[in-house]
Amino acid sequence: MLVGPQIIFYVSNAYYLKESPQHAVIISALFVVCIYLLIKLVISNPGFLIAKDKTKSVEKFFQETPSRTLIFQSRYVCYTGMARFQLMKFCRTCFILRPFRTSHCRICGACVEKYDHHCPWLGNCIGKNNYRSFLLFLFITLCLISYDFFVSVAYLNQEIDGMSVNRAISNYGGTIFVSIYSGTIFFFIASLLCFHTYLVCNSMTTHEYFTKAWNRPHYNPYNLGCLQNALNIIAGMRNKNLRTKKIKEQEIAPEVLSSAFEERPKVEANAINITRIQQKNE
Repeated sequence: MLVGPQIIFYVSNAYYLKESPQHAVIISALFVVCIYLLIKLVISNPGFLIAKDKTKSVEKFFQETPSRTLIFQSRYVCYTGMARFQLMKFCRTCFILRPFRTSHCRICGACVEKYDHHCPWLGNCIGKNNYRSFLLFLFITLCLISYDFFVSVAYLNQEIDGMSVNRAISNYGGTIFVSIYSGTIFFFIASLLCFHTYLVCNSMTTHEYFTKAWNRPHYNPYNLGCLQNALNIIAGMRNKNLRTKKIKEQEIAPEVLSSAFEERPKVEANAINITRIQQKNE
């Protein structure tokens, strides 16, 4: 999808690139960066969470874990004006409590932190550790395809002026193919990049967008504004106004517990019953 058409571009536009070496240098640099990012995304760890108690059975794991500790002891709550609680889910496959914004990928068979989506073209998940590289890959690829398109069109405009269609296809078929291919792929990648730009500005993931995780009366607690959301992704900066506090079991008031389980079945001391509640909500 990337290497093949680029080789055709070099072969079919060799004469034009020889006359304009600056174009060849820029395109080659973009192509090298694209290949580097592609390999990095394929082999990178998107944020897989490894199970610590995988050898234990589910029943034994729950029997050894206090029920309330299982849910609340390691809970981090984000404050954006008022407290908002979100129940952590237990993954029956990975044997772990999923941190916030973590989802299980059935294809990779593991839970991924800040799971965005599984990319079939890369054969890997996009998550917390490689999302920034994924955005950069889309941007550089878009620049490369755009450059290929304009160079091919300029070469065709220079060479086939007044030439018949059959002769143009016969002599410059590779260049015509690259022009059509680049123009088509451009709209696909541009649309994908615009979509992810929207997600970044609203501090959402693809998984949260399609599952409508924040399509509720309360707003997204991770949304700090378009500029700060972008800085969090690009530069890894944190907003000091967003306070994160670790809530211990003894610090949780009874009314908070009751509101957290509002419209849920009554929770008993047995942790396995809590698991059944979580399964119904998944």
